Amino acid sequence: MCVQDLNTILSLIFSAFVMIATIVVACATRKYAELTASLVEETRLVRKAQTEPKISIHLRPQEQSPLIVDLVIQNYGQAPALNLEFQIEPDMYYYKDRKLSDVDFLQRLSSLQPNETRFLPMYTGYWKTLDAPNREIPETVTITISYHDVLGNKKTNNFPLPFLTYSHAETWGESALDKIAKSLNSLDESIKQYVKHLSRSQ
Repeated sequence: MCVQDLNTILSLIFSAFVMIATIVVACATRKYAELTASLVEETRLVRKAQTEPKISIHLRPQEQSPLIVDLVIQNYGQAPALNLEFQIEPDMYYYKDRKLSDVDFLQRLSSLQPNETRFLPMYTGYWKTLDAPNREIPETVTITISYHDVLGNKKTNNFPLPFLTYSHAETWGESALDKIAKSLNSLDESIKQYVKHLSRSQ
């Protein structure tokens, strides 16, 4: 074998080695790029979780009495919700002449902090519609909430609440607290009649 043939063989081996090395580097570069993209996405998701509030509005019947239902708003996210605004459709009475839209935490809120919960106990016997008090309340009342996260992004969520389902709770059985609530309601009406009687007598 002459020197020229040996040089040719070495040249071919070197070319093959360079080609293999190039392929390996290209694969490694691709894997590195994929890993970097994955890390960037994970960082983005973590940052989003740290800056995104998660709001929930729901009805929660009390264990001791199904006729007492809590209206609950909660931020179970890791960041505060800012500039909260609410729309209620349709609005309804939850206690005598007080409407859902009169509830303090269903009006404009400057913020709702992480893990902050607010709730209002309601007696289902007082629930009634605005336009026709004797008509059965709507099947659902939808509360729409708009708010901003700490980055200024606006969020909007709808929460349909099954008020009608809980208004039929008296069919589930009457507890001692239910009887007390009815007695207080009766006492309230008796006091009103007594005040009217005194007014007429004067």
